[in-house]
Amino acid sequence: MLNGVIEPIWNRRYVDHVQITVAERGQYETGVMPDGTRVPAYRQKPGVAADSRIETFVALKLMIDSWRWGGVPFCLRTGKRLPGRFTEVMVQYKHAPNAAFKRSILTGC
Repeated sequence: MLNGVIEPIWNRRYVDHVQITVAERGQYETGVMPDGTRVPAYRQKPGVAADSRIETFVALKLMIDSWRWGGVPFCLRTGKRLPGRFTEVMVQYKHAPNAAFKRSILTGC
């Protein structure tokens, strides 16, 4: 159940888009992490087939056909060896018609 403060604005009338990022999984080549640690390629890891063709990053733009979310894009991203390991949900609300500030650069997915 949604919070009584958020529920009235948690719909297509007020939400521009939703972005969900799960940074963790994917095929990658040998590389160096930001701290200088050398890391092996995905296919060099124990238990991974040398001819593996499993995707390492995916980005999807999905639409939910419901009264609440119709017309609101949901952007999903996931991948391995990204800059961090985290899960993040970002809700971008629509701008007010008479906003005091310029539009954000975070429009659309």
